[in-house]
Amino acid sequence: MNKSVLISGYGSIGRRHVKILSRLVKKKNITILTNQKVSNFRTIKTLQALNKVDPDYIVCWGSVAAKNLLDTKEPIGRMRGEFRSYGRAKVLCTYHPSYLLRNPPAKKDVWDDMKFLFQDMGITLDS
Repeated sequence: MNKSVLISGYGSIGRRHVKILSRLVKKKNITILTNQKVSNFRTIKTLQALNKVDPDYIVCWGSVAAKNLLDTKEPIGRMRGEFRSYGRAKVLCTYHPSYLLRNPPAKKDVWDDMKFLFQDMGITLDS
C-alpha cells in the first residue's frame, strides 16, 4: 500500500535533509511531497494543489507551518504528539529544525513524533 506524506515548513531544513528522509522511507513505498512556501500556505492556489495531491499524512515542521495549515493560534508544544486532521489527511505537528539547533534536548521529542507517525503508517523502524 503506497502512502503519501506532505512535509510542510521545512524551508531551513533544505532539500538535502528531505532527500535523506526520502531514502529512509523509500523502501517502505511512501511518497514524500514538499511545500516550502509556508507563509502563503492557505492561498486558494495552494489549497487547490493540496486537495489535488490528497496526501495521507502531512507533517508540519514548526508553529508557522502548523498554524497556517490548521488555522489555529495554539502553541506548537500543545499540537505535538497527536494527529490533527486536514481533509482526509492526518496532520502531525512537531518542532522546527531551527528550534532544535537552539534547544538540542527537543530532538528526542521530534524523534518520538516521527516514531508515532511511522507506527501509524504501519512502518517498523530498524533498531
